[in-house]
Amino acid sequence: MKFLSVIGLVVALLIPAFGQANKSKSQPPAQSEEKEETIRIDSTLVTIPVSVISLDGKYLLSLTQKDFRLYEEETQQEITNFASIEVPVNVVLMIDTSRSTKFKIEDIQRAASTFIEQLRPADRVLVVSFDDKVRVQCEFTNDRNTLKQAIAKTKTGTGTKLYEAVNFVMASKLNGIQGRKAIVLFTDGVDTESKYGSGKQSMFDVEKTEVMMYPIQYDTQEAIAAILNDNQPQNLLTSQPTTEEFQLATRYLRGLAQRSGGRVHQAETLTNLNEAFALIAEELRHQYSLGYYPTYESQPGDYRRVRIEVLLPHKNVRARDGYRVGK
Repeated sequence: MKFLSVIGLVVALLIPAFGQANKSKSQPPAQSEEKEETIRIDSTLVTIPVSVISLDGKYLLSLTQKDFRLYEEETQQEITNFASIEVPVNVVLMIDTSRSTKFKIEDIQRAASTFIEQLRPADRVLVVSFDDKVRVQCEFTNDRNTLKQAIAKTKTGTGTKLYEAVNFVMASKLNGIQGRKAIVLFTDGVDTESKYGSGKQSMFDVEKTEVMMYPIQYDTQEAIAAILNDNQPQNLLTSQPTTEEFQLATRYLRGLAQRSGGRVHQAETLTNLNEAFALIAEELRHQYSLGYYPTYESQPGDYRRVRIEVLLPHKNVRARDGYRVGK
């Protein structure tokens, strides 16, 4: 009897475990759902600014999220974040105040102030000038008087720390800023003094962020020649950049624009400068923002190609071709 009682006790203890084992076999864990949730949590939101233009040059203003298709490495992605053209933009206005702007600084200031007026009231602007030093003239604000005063304070210096200025803005002023971002960069593109920044690093930083780059390039060859012929004591220029250096500058500015989805504008005259600022302001007023969580796992430093389609005939889409995965 005692032996049978022991057997009964063992069986009683084994039955729940056996039943639980059978239940596990009949109802396998939903691994696919857990894996999908893990990807979503670990992925970083990628945001792509987009402009959509009709063939006659007019911006399309009433598109919705359903009008867009987004592909990463030719695999369609789910658009989870959509912002229309009403969303304000954060603009960094970067003004080259090196010696080559000596005879144009007042024109530059007037054109920059006009650009401020063409933005929408809620758009915020940060003003940075650079020559042999990088100066923050004014932090982000939408107060027009403050911005105009900041622009008016810019003065010409000597050398040009262009690369350091761009790297500084990307790392210290735009990092962590949410929403739409753009840099309007007024310069000839020639760097003469950067020691702690490089054009290559600028390109890399642009690919890692959703900032749009709009360089306005002006020709300084005649201005520099005039300065070199000036025998005044404050003339600190000793030589004129070579043709190769100007060509390098052009490639650099075009690269910034291309990798960010922006455009380069040429400003050989004051009229060209005003037109360039006006065109940039118009585009910033007519942009959409598409956000998604990539379904591919990537390593820091990888470059991912992106393609955007709009389900409408007779239109042009302007956006960056891809992005660099950050840390």
